[in-house]
Amino acid sequence: MSESTGANAGFLTQVRQEIAEMEQIEAALHREHGLGTTSAQVRDEFAVLLRERTRELTELVDAGAADWARLDQLRAGRLAAVKAAALGVLEGILLRAHPLYADVTVAAERVLDDLVDRTGIRRDVLLSVAGAERFERTVGIIRMRFPDVTVWGLPILAHELGHMVAGTLPAPGQSSARPVEEYVSTEAELEAAITGADPTQARHRLHELFADVYATYALGPAYPLAVLTLRARPDRFEDATATHPSWTRRMWTMVEAIRELSVLVASPLVGQAYRRDANVLVLPRWFAVHGERLLDERAQRLVRRQAKALVALLDRNAPPRLRYDGAFDADGLGQRLAAGGDESAAPGAVLNAAWRWRTANPQADPETTRRFSAVAVTSLRTVTA
Repeated sequence: MSESTGANAGFLTQVRQEIAEMEQIEAALHREHGLGTTSAQVRDEFAVLLRERTRELTELVDAGAADWARLDQLRAGRLAAVKAAALGVLEGILLRAHPLYADVTVAAERVLDDLVDRTGIRRDVLLSVAGAERFERTVGIIRMRFPDVTVWGLPILAHELGHMVAGTLPAPGQSSARPVEEYVSTEAELEAAITGADPTQARHRLHELFADVYATYALGPAYPLAVLTLRARPDRFEDATATHPSWTRRMWTMVEAIRELSVLVASPLVGQAYRRDANVLVLPRWFAVHGERLLDERAQRLVRRQAKALVALLDRNAPPRLRYDGAFDADGLGQRLAAGGDESAAPGAVLNAAWRWRTANPQADPETTRRFSAVAVTSLRTVTA
C-alpha cells in the first residue's frame, strides 16, 4: 500500500467516524423521552442540522482526496457546535432527574416559559447548565449557572432569553420583520459616527443593552438587582470589552429603562411605582457599591436616548402583558414568602418579591436567605406559567 493510499484511508476512516457520531447523536435524542413538550421541535431542528453536517462530510468522502484542512474546519466549527448543543440538551435532561437540581431547573423552566408566552415569540426554549449563564443559538439553548440551586440567579436568565428575542421578535403584522435587529444595526452606525466607536463593537454592545432592557422591562427591578449583586464587578465597573458595555453604562441603561416605563403608563399611581423602583430601590443600591458618580452629559444623553428607544421597541412590538406590573405588591408577597407561605403568583412577581426582600434585609444570615430561596423556588415550581 502506498503512502498516499494509506493517508487517504486514514482520512476516510476519520470522516466516517464523524458521520457515525452524527448518527449517534440522532439516536440518542430519538431515544430520550425527557425532552417533554419540546421534543418534536428539538428533534426536527437536530434532524436538519445533522442532515446538513452529514452531507458536508459525505462530500469529503466523495471527493476522493484527503482534504484534512476542510475536515479540521468542519470539526472546529460546524460539527463542534452540533455536538455541544446535543450535549447541552442531554445534560439538561439529566439534571432535571437529579434530586439536588430538580426543583431549581423546573423553576427556571417556569420562568422562561412565562417570559416566552408574555413576549409572544412562540418559540420553545431549552434549558441546560454551564459555568455561567449564556445563550447558544444553535437550537436555542439557555444555560443556567452550575451549581447554583437558588432563586437569586433566575432573573439573569431573562437577559439570555433577550438575545433570542432580539432575533425572533417580529413587528405587528410583519412576521418577517425583525425590528430589534434593524434598530441595533442603524443605531450602531449612528453611535460609531457620534463617539468614534467601532461599528461592530457598537453592534455587539447594543445587543447586550437590549438584553438588559428586555430583562428589566419584563422582570422589573429583580433583574438589575440580581446582576448588580451577583455578577457586576465593583473593581471593573468602567471596563468595556469588544462585546459588552461597561457595567456603569449597563446599570444606567437599566435605571433609565425603568424610568421610561413611568412615561408610558396612563395611571399616575403606576407611573409613580415605576419611578420609585428606579430611584428608591435600584439607584441607591447602585450608588452604594459604585459611589454617587453620574455619567458625563454626553454619555447620559446617549444612555437615555438608547434606553428610551429600546423600551419603545418592546412597547410597540411585544404584547402588553410582557411589561412587568409596577403596581404589584411585591413587598407583601416577599413578607409572605419569608413567613414560609406557599404562594401562587406569577413567576415575575415571585422574583421581584424575592429581590425586594433580599435588598431590604441585607444582614439576613445565610440560613435565613437559603430558607427564603427554597420557599420561592417551590412557589415557582407550583405556579402555572
